[in-house]
Amino acid sequence: MIALRLANRGILVAIVLFQFWNGIRQAWPQEHLAKADPISLEVVLSVPSVGQRTTFSGLGDLGPLLQGKEYEVVLTLVNPHAEPIAIGQIRTSCACLRAVLEQKLILPKGTVQARLTLKVPHDDSTNSFGAALLCYRQDDLTSPIIDIRLTGLIEGNLGLPGGQRLLKVGSKPLEVRIPVIYSAPVKPENLEIRTSESLKDCHAIVVEADQRVHIEFIASPAFLSPGGTRGTVTVKDSITGASSEIELLLVRQEVFVVAPSIVRFRRSNNQSDRLTANTILQFIPTAINGNSPIDDFTKGTVTEQPGETGNVQEIACFIGDTRLQADVQKLAGCNFRMRVHLPGDFIPGDESELKWSAKLDGRRVETVTGYSIEGGK
Repeated sequence: MIALRLANRGILVAIVLFQFWNGIRQAWPQEHLAKADPISLEVVLSVPSVGQRTTFSGLGDLGPLLQGKEYEVVLTLVNPHAEPIAIGQIRTSCACLRAVLEQKLILPKGTVQARLTLKVPHDDSTNSFGAALLCYRQDDLTSPIIDIRLTGLIEGNLGLPGGQRLLKVGSKPLEVRIPVIYSAPVKPENLEIRTSESLKDCHAIVVEADQRVHIEFIASPAFLSPGGTRGTVTVKDSITGASSEIELLLVRQEVFVVAPSIVRFRRSNNQSDRLTANTILQFIPTAINGNSPIDDFTKGTVTEQPGETGNVQEIACFIGDTRLQADVQKLAGCNFRMRVHLPGDFIPGDESELKWSAKLDGRRVETVTGYSIEGGK
């Protein structure tokens, strides 16, 4: 009876331990439980270049790789030459690659094995991997005696290069293309787009054009907050689950600015029935010359032409729908001085902003400021 109880307890303990281990296996990423089979490569060292410093070189193709996965690589270096190659130190071009040589002398017509450990880094900007294995003489660390270039193709990659982007939105909707980097088994037709709540009024879809895939993103200036709008755009493959996101900060690309930002109306000394405010309007040269807003996607170049203000045809100031009386004086460059007048009996209503309007080559652009009245609003 005692033996039977002990046996039952043993079975119970075994079941508990099995369930505990199975739970760990399911929660722990599979890539940590099993490594890929070692990759075997053979690289024949080329004939050295002519010159005072000779470097033996070679190329090794690692084949398809997965981001974040660790690989063991057995690299066989073949010396086809009649002279031995003595190695003092070994280095790699990237922290993701470690290497150990079984010996540091490659005999003529002989071989030496190097054991490499590779942890493929995450890089949203490319579908390829590249690293170098460099061997140096004992007494010379300036020029390698062996230079092996290792390459591979990243599988299942999905990325939006850049991580963060600043976009400047002008008076018209801004349209940009965000490139999508991907590789099989990720497919464009399986991609889904999601934007954060702050960008819900923007337009974002996946588009294929010119044998490339990108996100077409359109932002209207109407919904931008004064301090800018920040949000994320996420792309996900509905089949593989691969995903990537980019953070966007959208700010206004003003055609002109008004200083001060709070316009102060005071009683005129010579005309007591009027309230007057003095302002400076500065037009942005790149905007009035018709250049597109600058952003990181198009890498556009802009040529500024200070003083080019001939196409500023009209400047006006409004409170609500009422146009205020104003005197405009042209200053140097793209600047104007504007003296704006309010009637002495002006009573502030619900309008809390001044609207400034300018006409440039037939198109009208606007901005707003706050205002205050001496002894009043």
